[in-house]
Amino acid sequence: PVTLTIGASTQQFTATCHWSDSSTSDCTYVAAWTSSNMAVATVNTDGLATPLTVGGSTISAVYSGVTGTASLTSQNQPGSSWYGMGWKGLGNR
Repeated sequence: PVTLTIGASTQQFTATCHWSDSSTSDCTYVAAWTSSNMAVATVNTDGLATPLTVGGSTISAVYSGVTGTASLTSQNQPGSSWYGMGWKGLGNR
């Protein structure tokens, strides 16, 4: 998984679909997005996550029966400089 640290109050997640013919496509806006802990972070229908407080949540994208997840860890209160997030990409389809 890729780990990134950001200095913003929101994080845009993306979903890339990998097809059997080796092509890829952006599935960000057609995937269904969820947060496992809405008290820590919310995610809208376009994959934009907003950390709300210190803690952890799993951000998930589901498209065509395939799920990709991202581990989101909010290290500081909103308005602070740094949030840490990790990403595990959407699986092959």
